[in-house]
Amino acid sequence: VSGFNNGRVRRISPDFLQSSDVALGLNRPHGLKVGPDGFVYVCEQGAGRIVRLAPDGSSMDTYIGNLSDPTDLFFGTPNIINVAK
Repeated sequence: VSGFNNGRVRRISPDFLQSSDVALGLNRPHGLKVGPDGFVYVCEQGAGRIVRLAPDGSSMDTYIGNLSDPTDLFFGTPNIINVAK
């Protein structure tokens, strides 16, 4: 779950009883998807980039930068990410 106004991404258990932060300090995180590689990809609208979170939440890196207001993404054919504005 991405928190647009609080700059965080949270992981919520399937039974909705537990949650934990997996990313903090993001600039208006918006749409997110789990990729075919198991990583979580997040549109960071305020920073104009897509960040990639490790499946266990241990790391975060910029996957694509220099975008204009990314709001959502989806995966097409292998190795192609489509980004909505």
